[in-house]
Formats: sequence, C-alpha cells, structure tokens
Amino acid sequence: MWFTRGSGWRTTCACIRADGYREAAEVAGLHAPHIINIPGSEERIVQAAGTAIAADTAIDGIICSNDWAALGVLF
Repeated sequence: MWFTRGSGWRTTCACIRADGYREAAEVAGLHAPHIINIPGSEERIVQAAGTAIAADTAIDGIICSNDWAALGVLF
C-alpha cells in the first residue's frame, strides 16, 4: 500500500492515498474520507488532518498516532 508519513507535535501521521487507504478503511469498516484517531494522538494533528483532506483531494485520509509501529496494524 502506498502512503506517506510526517511528524509534528510529537505525533506521527500517515497520509493514506488512493487504494491503500480504501483497503485499510475497508478492513476498519470505515468509508473514505475518514480520520482514524488511534488512542494517544493529539487533537491538534487530527484537526490539521481534516484541513489537509479538504485542501488536497489526493489524500483520502490520515491516520495519527504517537507510536508509528501502532499504525502497522492497519497494513
């Protein structure tokens, strides 16, 4: 699956694009666009994620977590 990641506010976020997010969303029972807020993520980055999705239609969703390894459960 294709995704990019960045960090801010001591939180790691993954910007999920195209089919990669749709597959992850299907596993999670979600529908794009959607923000998956893993426990421990900070609300500020979740709000920024919403802004990013609105500004860039190529981004289907963003997963945020303080623990990058925790994101692996979706892949």
